[in-house]
Amino acid sequence: MAREPLQRKKFLKPNYDPTAKLSRLRRIPSTRNLAEGVKNFIRTNPLLVLRASRRIETSKGPK
Repeated sequence: MAREPLQRKKFLKPNYDPTAKLSRLRRIPSTRNLAEGVKNFIRTNPLLVLRASRRIETSKGPK
């Protein structure tokens, strides 16, 4: 993996875990892959996304 040392420089985290949930999203280089990253995120933890969207709806109030 030639990209590893570059990654460590970018995110100076002492306990950086490449298998962490959000590491895949953090590593996305271009905006073209952003939608795919969001899709992956929703696919990996749908409950979290549902909870967040529900919270947003309730905070908005009646339309």
